[in-house]
Amino acid sequence: IQKAYTGDDKQKWYIREAESGVYKFYPYTNDAYAIDTKGQATASATKIVVTKVSSNKTQGWKLVTRTNPTENHLENGIYSISTSLASGKVLDIPAASKANGANVQIYQSNNSAAQQFILRYLGYGNLFRIINVNSNKALDTTGSKTGNNANVQQSNQSSSSTTQIWRIVKNSEGKYIVFNAGANRVLDVAAASTANGANVQIYSWNNTAAQKWNFKKVAAKTAVDISGKDAEIKAGWYTMTTARINRPIAVRNADLADNANVLIQAPRTGENTIFYIEPVGNEKYEIKAFCSNKVLTCVWGADSKDAGNVVQKTDSNLSTQRWYIRISKKNVNYLSICSTSDQNYVLTLKDNKPNYGTSVTAALSQGLNGQRWKLNKIDNPNLSIPYNNTTYKIESSLNSKMVVSTEAQSKKSQANVQLMQKVNGAGEFWTFKKVGYGNLYKITNSYTGLAMDAYAGGTADGTNVWMYSANDTNAQLWRVMPTDSTKTKFVIINAVSYKALDLAGGTVAANTNVQIYSQNDTDAQKWTLSRANINTYVPVSTAVTIRMKGNKNRLVEVKDGSTANGATVQMYAERGNTDQSFIFRKQTDGSYKILNAASNKYLDIESTASGAKIISTANANKDSQKWIITATGDNDASFKIENKATGLALTGGYPNRTVVTQKEYGRVKHQKFYFDTPVIKTGWQAVGSNWRYYDSKGNCYRNTFLEDGKYYFDASGNVLTGWKKYGAYYYYYRGKDGREYTDNRPYLAALFGSTGSKYNSQTRPNCSYYYTIDTARCVVTWYTQYPGTSDWNLPVVAFLCSPGTNATPTDAGGRKTGFSKEWIDLMGPSYGQYGTEVKAWTYIAGTRIIDWTNNGEYFHSVACGAANTHNLNPNTYNLLGTKQSHGCIRLGVRNAYWIYNFVNAGTMGRCYDNCPAPLRTLPQAWAITTIDPTDPHYTGNWGYVDSYATAYTNGAYIPRG
Repeated sequence: IQKAYTGDDKQKWYIREAESGVYKFYPYTNDAYAIDTKGQATASATKIVVTKVSSNKTQGWKLVTRTNPTENHLENGIYSISTSLASGKVLDIPAASKANGANVQIYQSNNSAAQQFILRYLGYGNLFRIINVNSNKALDTTGSKTGNNANVQQSNQSSSSTTQIWRIVKNSEGKYIVFNAGANRVLDVAAASTANGANVQIYSWNNTAAQKWNFKKVAAKTAVDISGKDAEIKAGWYTMTTARINRPIAVRNADLADNANVLIQAPRTGENTIFYIEPVGNEKYEIKAFCSNKVLTCVWGADSKDAGNVVQKTDSNLSTQRWYIRISKKNVNYLSICSTSDQNYVLTLKDNKPNYGTSVTAALSQGLNGQRWKLNKIDNPNLSIPYNNTTYKIESSLNSKMVVSTEAQSKKSQANVQLMQKVNGAGEFWTFKKVGYGNLYKITNSYTGLAMDAYAGGTADGTNVWMYSANDTNAQLWRVMPTDSTKTKFVIINAVSYKALDLAGGTVAANTNVQIYSQNDTDAQKWTLSRANINTYVPVSTAVTIRMKGNKNRLVEVKDGSTANGATVQMYAERGNTDQSFIFRKQTDGSYKILNAASNKYLDIESTASGAKIISTANANKDSQKWIITATGDNDASFKIENKATGLALTGGYPNRTVVTQKEYGRVKHQKFYFDTPVIKTGWQAVGSNWRYYDSKGNCYRNTFLEDGKYYFDASGNVLTGWKKYGAYYYYYRGKDGREYTDNRPYLAALFGSTGSKYNSQTRPNCSYYYTIDTARCVVTWYTQYPGTSDWNLPVVAFLCSPGTNATPTDAGGRKTGFSKEWIDLMGPSYGQYGTEVKAWTYIAGTRIIDWTNNGEYFHSVACGAANTHNLNPNTYNLLGTKQSHGCIRLGVRNAYWIYNFVNAGTMGRCYDNCPAPLRTLPQAWAITTIDPTDPHYTGNWGYVDSYATAYTNGAYIPRG
């Protein structure tokens, strides 16, 4: 049988001469057989088979030389197809129909587009598709039928339909027979009729005039330039430019995704302008983008081809992904690149425009200079860095002593990537592994295997770069491109965003953040790649932990960080303190001294005996304090540590408090160690749902105060939260980090109830808040109810205010809110926005409330000269925080609105001459015009209240902001 060639051995044959001019064909898979006729028969239609090699003459074959049967095939172009039955009668689509399924007939020639057909040669066997110019539909049989009298119609083009393929063969008379390839029957005028409207069908060949046709080229609807000779392009790397403009086309932003657009490249050239063009047989070519390994593809609908966009897609061996490349007949110095899906459509600059960003389309050939192409041969671009799958340090072009590293040499996923001083730390080693195309590399930390990644796949300028678990996302792929011909400096471009690895702000200082940013050709985006070996990683002059390979949660430490000479060295789980932190000091003889950060003493041996304890001692010039550090050979950055005096190896153990000793090296895992950057816990640290505080050596505070009573820690080291009574005082400790709200001014217990209630009140209405007015500090503070209790002692928000002056004071005592109005008439006349009445009350100790009075006191905004929002006195506003009023409590508009909107009438409070509030106030904006800068009418910030809302965290309400 025949099959498409796949390279299978069953499709290969030996050809051997059996006798003069006679040959036998032997299967490559078994040459004991030969091609034969079935049963050695010689009749017509006898099947061809393979049989065992014999002397049968039916196994002998002659090879007869023939001329190329396709050498003089019809050219691609537009034709009128006339029958030999009668002069002037041509193939026609009735009524110039564009419908799918419209019939085909013969009709008197009228030179209309409905009588013109495009021949598209398929590249072999004199096979063509025949496309009507008017409808862009293909000559086909109805229902793809193949029998005699099957009707011929026009159908939507289908690359899979064999009844849309026609073999056009010239006979000895110079006429053409048109065979349907799917049916092996020929185009035929039914009943040999010559009448207008006579039907066209397929029928078995009978050599009558009804089956003989004439093809006459007609003036093209467009200036077609598709029929030149194959350009015989050799496989290689090219850029592609047009006669319209000498700018290369490119894949947009070197995108890796299917359907990325192809367009004219902006001035900066790059690997997205490079294409690998390769012949794939039958004069067809594949055009593959170097940057993505995807092929140029036409995208158009089955029935509409005014112009199809050209994109890149994964190669699926489709006709829309293959191209004919032919010498232009308009200008032999250029090429026409035709789609094999429809040869009349050629690569085209959209609308023939020369601008940057102009898309590439597939459009009908019109001979435009934006449809004529040059292929510019270039060198193999797969040479960006000298070595694949190799470890490098990434040095800044601004300072070769600064390298890309992980923050604090961290080895954790999501660790930030920063610029750090070169100290030979683990975070400095990066392995570059090519993905196979487009100078794309996966860049992983050589120690951890974590990948360099754009945060959350972000593409914006300034997107952070971090380490993350290696995955198949394109955010972890980086293009490494030389910045000049010397290939000594490189730009490293993220594959998703097409943005470069960049130093934030162009700063070369230690801890400068590494980000992605639009390419700008500055030195902040240029890097030198220096080959490195992770197995030589011994960090010097920087703190490390010594982590045992056998159990990575066992670290060498000086017990209790003891400063005593001879202190024990042991193994213990990671604590995050300086007991487990060491500094390597390189000696002139190549050995190292190992200094403990907590004790400031060096690792030493108790004696020279095998099994002797490792201890810490004061610095001395002796070999017992020197250690030879060499790679284990496990190729995982693990090391053995041998004492110079004895040659015995540092030996750990698995249980906590195992004493570290020296023993003969036995290649066991508790004699192999990793060097990591320590994470010393200092300051406030969240531990589960609790907060703890660690000193500079990583030691946790327990059973003690911090900062003169601002914080208190229990035996576990957890900070206390909420109201706590110590002696005669109550303290309030914030739930988030334990900071005490009263700014180290505790409240006397006399001001509280027995449970620490802020005010031991009489009956109060069921409202949401309680408030205090501190006229000394000019602060109004609002409280809510402590969860699960009747105490209104949990601070929510504090406002800066102006209470009454000393001459017109806001008197101390109880308060209760009354009505609220948007504008309150004040003295002057003047007006306060969002006014809330404040009633005063008198309290006789041990008895009851005897009176509520309105003394003309309100919460309100700083006064305006009229009842509108643009008559503010800015000087008065800017004095908020001082005593200025006639007894009211002046506020910024935003704060007055908060009370107006959220505080119920009847809300209780108290005014104090001096009662420090637990919250600091937020800063006020500075008024420079007659408009209150906090007024949401102008700021549009009516949702500001969210910043004062409460959130339940760690068992206590805490203020946001």
